Amino acid sequence: MSNSILATPLQLSSSASAQAGLDEQAISLIIHASTHLTLSAALLLKLPHSVGVHASILLQRFFTGSTGGSLRSHDAHHISAGALYLASKLSLTNAASPRDIVNTYTYLRSLEPPFFNPPPNHLDPGEYSVSEGTYQSRRQELFEAELLVLRTLGFQTLAPQPYALAVQYAQALGALEEQKGRAVARRAHAHLNTALVSPQLLFLTQLPHALAVAAVYLAAREEGVKLVDSWQS
Repeated sequence: MSNSILATPLQLSSSASAQAGLDEQAISLIIHASTHLTLSAALLLKLPHSVGVHASILLQRFFTGSTGGSLRSHDAHHISAGALYLASKLSLTNAASPRDIVNTYTYLRSLEPPFFNPPPNHLDPGEYSVSEGTYQSRRQELFEAELLVLRTLGFQTLAPQPYALAVQYAQALGALEEQKGRAVARRAHAHLNTALVSPQLLFLTQLPHALAVAAVYLAAREEGVKLVDSWQS
């Protein structure tokens, strides 16, 4: 994928996976499941939601465009783990240890997609430990996947997110002052989560502020909360 923050229609339609002969529906299903896997791992590891979102965006970018990674050549589970490890390190204060990531993905890979709905965040990744020999092998795979993600993305790891913007916009539009303010905020957050796992890869094709505005508008309409007249007109 190019260094642009948004994916182009050409990049979406000409991925390395498609050029390798994979069916578009299969590609979409694998990326969809891998995004769920990434978010489930982040929650199980008790990482902030923003880290899981960041990793999911990196994962989706990795498999986008003719210069991206191909699902024929790269295991989506490995890329998911590498992206999450990288995103946790970039958060500076929430870096997950390689061992916890290896143990968590070992557990998750034993389940059927969507893995958890919702994930049981009370579980301890240490409960699903692997042998020392297996750990050493998978730790090396993890490091290689992290470096592969970095190289494929040209070390462009910035991934602006719309969640904080949605809260700011809802407040500016008067939605949080209503009695249903919390419900609007929760629903807007849920809409953004849905957009993140959408087959349309909306976090790659739409700017964060556009996603935030759309989420607030839908949430306010569904909760019956009137926004400021100047904006609705």
